[in-house]
Amino acid sequence: MMKKIYLILCLIVAINAAPNPEILAKNHAKYYKKELPYRTSNNLILTDLLAVGESLIYRYTLNDTMKNAVSKMSEDEQLEYIKVLEKYAIKSSCNDRYILNMLNSGVYIEHLFYYEMTRLLFEIKIDARKCAELN
Repeated sequence: MMKKIYLILCLIVAINAAPNPEILAKNHAKYYKKELPYRTSNNLILTDLLAVGESLIYRYTLNDTMKNAVSKMSEDEQLEYIKVLEKYAIKSSCNDRYILNMLNSGVYIEHLFYYEMTRLLFEIKIDARKCAELN
């Protein structure tokens, strides 16, 4: 009888100790949102960070006043720019132990890039599979 009670208690502790993706995303957004807006590069400003369910949504605004304005790039240049951003986002997320742990716990990351905060230009989605593919 005591053995059954012990096993039940261990199961309850294990279930409660498993990280909840929604809570992880919510806590991450709450902590880092205080530092926004944040210029991440010459062309990008991180303007918002939202936790929606199991997703972390990073919203960026493209700063089009720079010499290398995205709106002035050809379609091929924009596609190359998106590839570079995606590669950087995946690499930096997968090399950050905290972010990698969140991804492995079921959190999804979406990077949304807007022009003048109204028009969605492109998005990058990252999950644990992207990190597995990287290695």
